[in-house]
Formats: sequence, structure tokens, C-alpha cells
Amino acid sequence: MKNKVFILTLILLMLFSIQVFAEDGENLEKTQELVNEANEEIYELIEQAQLKAEEKPEETQEVINELIEEIFEVSEETIKEGEELGVSIVCEYIEVDINGIIVLIDPLRVAGW
Repeated sequence: MKNKVFILTLILLMLFSIQVFAEDGENLEKTQELVNEANEEIYELIEQAQLKAEEKPEETQEVINELIEEIFEVSEETIKEGEELGVSIVCEYIEVDINGIIVLIDPLRVAGW
């Protein structure tokens, strides 16, 4: 339960602290939608990893490795899509607890054009 509250707090914090700069409002809107979708997927992956690690503590490191790979793929794809629209997307690392191990995870935000 604490993890869900923590995750929801982080999502709200990110939504309120987004810095947005772009010349083309339409591309900016599309990019923001991409970032929001990617971040939702990232937080779902985090929640799934936390549950897996709790169910099978002996596989925690494998779960973490898989999580990092999956998030990297989501982030890389979203950053490329933003570049195609002429908007920069950056990762901002947050700490996430996976079965007692602190892992740096990188949700995204729109940085500029």
C-alpha cells in the first residue's frame, strides 16, 4: 500500500513540475501525450515488478534486471518519437524500492525543443 501511495505521489509531482518549451503547440501536445503514456507504462511495470519480487523474493535481482530493460526500451522509443516531432524528452531518475533494494528508475518529461 505504501508503494502505491509513493508511486501516485510521484506521478502527481511529475505532472505538476513539467517544464514545457516548444515552438509548435501541436507537436508539443503529441509529445506530452507520448510522455504521459510512457510514464503510465513505466509505473505499471514498476508495480508489477514489486509484486513479482514480493511473491518470489529469491528472484528479486532477475525481476530488477528485467524491469530496467523494459523501462529502457519504453524510454528509448518515446525519446526517439519526441525527436521526430522536434521536442526533447529527458529521463529524471527516481528511487524505487523493489523488495528492499533501491533501484533508480527513469520516468520521462518534456524538456524542450
